[in-house]
Amino acid sequence: MNPMIVAVICGAAGLGLAGFMARYVLKQDQGSKRIREISAAIKEGALAFLGREYKILFIFVAVVAVAQ
Repeated sequence: MNPMIVAVICGAAGLGLAGFMARYVLKQDQGSKRIREISAAIKEGALAFLGREYKILFIFVAVVAVAQ
């Protein structure tokens, strides 16, 4: 079988499985109010961390790009 066809089939199967799993997870109960509060705090911390990480990464990449 042509490797390109296999790659396309595997990619489509992966996207289909990801969509199925996302729909399954989103259908689940969100839990109690306390669990939702904890989840919101984790989300806020994760977004703050990622924002800081991307700022540092941008500075590093800019310095490396200018140095070359």
